[in-house]
Amino acid sequence: MAEELLFEKLGGDGAHCGLTDLYPNYTEALMKAIKTHGDFDTGWYASKKEIASGRIVRRDGLYIVSASVSDDFDTEGLGVVQFKFPSHVNVIEEINKRLNEAWDLADEDRKENAVYAGYSIGKAADTDEVKRFNWIWSYIQPVGIGVEFYEPPGDCYHSWGWEYGGINKEDDKLTTEEREGMEEWIENGGGEPAKFGRWVIESWEG
Repeated sequence: MAEELLFEKLGGDGAHCGLTDLYPNYTEALMKAIKTHGDFDTGWYASKKEIASGRIVRRDGLYIVSASVSDDFDTEGLGVVQFKFPSHVNVIEEINKRLNEAWDLADEDRKENAVYAGYSIGKAADTDEVKRFNWIWSYIQPVGIGVEFYEPPGDCYHSWGWEYGGINKEDDKLTTEEREGMEEWIENGGGEPAKFGRWVIESWEG
């Protein structure tokens, strides 16, 4: 007989924002399970505001917390953290801390699994810094096995290269020199934000 999952019958998303902001009924169910000192498995629960899911398991006093993330390109990442701690530690605080660690691991895994590199292009801020004032264009570059894909995965972007939008004025258009300069910068691996004429380009991953 399959084990009953702790959150299985609660319905809806488990957390409002992130994975640690559990809704009251989920928090109550988790607290009750913790106090029994027995084994439990929450099953996967979703975040309402993020493309992410979490899971909390206890087996023979060992906690196993997992985070699963995705993005607009359906790139998945998984992070798992296992731990034990003395009884005097605040269990919920410790679980939340480890969930955040698992999320960081999942996000790193997502980046490693990505078949694209994304860039934002906008007007240069009126300062001496290389800083983007707004976001007018995106550029999507295939990487790894992404070069074998006809178009980016997911439902948000439908072609590789420039994604145009929000251009209404003639003076908001890129010159050929600016565009080719950015494309060469991308082909050379990008790096720190760079300025081309009136524009700044930067990687989505920083």
